[in-house]
Amino acid sequence: MKRLILTIFIGNLCIISIFSQDKCSKFYPITENASFTSAVYNTKTDAENNANKAGEVTYSVDEVLDNAALYTVTVTMAPMPTQKAQYKVTCTDDGVSIDPSAMAGGMLSRFSDAEITGDDIFLPNNLGDTFPKDLDDAEMTINATTGGIAMTMTRKRINRTITMEDDIITPARSAVFECYVLEYDVVMSMNGSTVMTSKIKEWLAEGFGVVQSQEFDADGNETSFSWLVDYTR
Repeated sequence: MKRLILTIFIGNLCIISIFSQDKCSKFYPITENASFTSAVYNTKTDAENNANKAGEVTYSVDEVLDNAALYTVTVTMAPMPTQKAQYKVTCTDDGVSIDPSAMAGGMLSRFSDAEITGDDIFLPNNLGDTFPKDLDDAEMTINATTGGIAMTMTRKRINRTITMEDDIITPARSAVFECYVLEYDVVMSMNGSTVMTSKIKEWLAEGFGVVQSQEFDADGNETSFSWLVDYTR
């Protein structure tokens, strides 16, 4: 369960924008006060049977800025207290750029003195007609003090690749989501030592963002599954 909490969306990512399709990302054309909620399970089989639900993650737009937006991720995963964190999303000429702190998800709420550095996560509008299509890697570093002890945590998203197109259905609506599948590896280190590696698959739908996500450990075992269950836009 701790591993699931640490790795959640991140996520998940995490990647919501608030501008019209011609100005920002065609995958995230949402508006202020929009929100997207995904239910999290241990496996896809659990989700299909509505069993062993682990919690929920909600992404909500707080404020629309001139060329950017602030939004909050809220992670509710028992028995942990609800975690919230805010970060910035910026429009570019051909896509969307996300603050590196998005890679920490709600975990940032645990620290009052965290310093975040790293690379923005970029998602272009054109995800390609032929596959695979490689995207830039991204890295985030958190420097903080917890219990009087200095800590440096690094999270890397590497081997980011659009691998295919895929049509799926989630509980959010009866219509099919036409998606691009984004796959990448996550490497998490603590004070210079690798503590976790995993593989993520995300299904990106135009106008919605990530509508389904699946995570596997280093041995290929499924460790979490989430899908969109509710939205307002």
